[in-house]
Amino acid sequence: MRGTRPGPGNCGRRRAWPRGRMAGPVLCREDEPFTSAGLGLGYVGIHEEDENGSMTQPSQLPLPAGPRRGPPGDGPPAARGLLAPLITALAAFAAVTAGTALLGVAAGFGWAAVAPRPLIVVLGPGMPYVANQETSAFIVADGWFTLLAVAGGVISGVLGYALAVRRHGAPAMAGIMAGGAAAALIARWIGQRSGAAAYHHALALGRPGVRLQAPLTLGGCGALALWPLAAGLVAGGIEAAIAFRERRRRAAALP
Repeated sequence: MRGTRPGPGNCGRRRAWPRGRMAGPVLCREDEPFTSAGLGLGYVGIHEEDENGSMTQPSQLPLPAGPRRGPPGDGPPAARGLLAPLITALAAFAAVTAGTALLGVAAGFGWAAVAPRPLIVVLGPGMPYVANQETSAFIVADGWFTLLAVAGGVISGVLGYALAVRRHGAPAMAGIMAGGAAAALIARWIGQRSGAAAYHHALALGRPGVRLQAPLTLGGCGALALWPLAAGLVAGGIEAAIAFRERRRRAAALP
């Protein structure tokens, strides 16, 4: 006689076994039929059958649970706490750097508009000659660039401190310095490129006696450092003045 597998209603019932076979535990779920692949979830009931064929009460054994998964993007609180200030600092640095560099565009066009240019006489193709050897146009052009760089640094320092340094501190101050250096380079590039194409084209034609205005040329690179230096001094000076005033106020409040 062959044994019957327990179904939904067979758990806890009598079961017939082949003659000579030892009684043992039978595994089945309490809420669904016994299948060869149905032992993966829930609890398993273990039914002991004695020699008389009677089933004992099932005992519940929990199956091992799978790996626990949290919601997407859920990480350790310490990692999230360190990542948020870093993103804020990088955003402040990038915003201040870009805003300060934009001032260099205005300074470049301003330098090209106000700076004098030396007069050049064309002697032949590719042969320029300065009409007035004692001209001061080169010195005055450098002076205008220096003045614009200092003014741009002061404006960058004041606006940068008012809009960013008070809230974000050191990252914003670093953005002011980096943006000031970029603004000085941009101003020089725009000023020196203004009118350079027409000048080189006329010089290449080489018609003798043609008078041209030479493009601007910055005599030294030291003026480039004035923009970030002025911006840093202004922003740092404002911060130092505010800190000194707060210290005096606290000292006066003490008994």
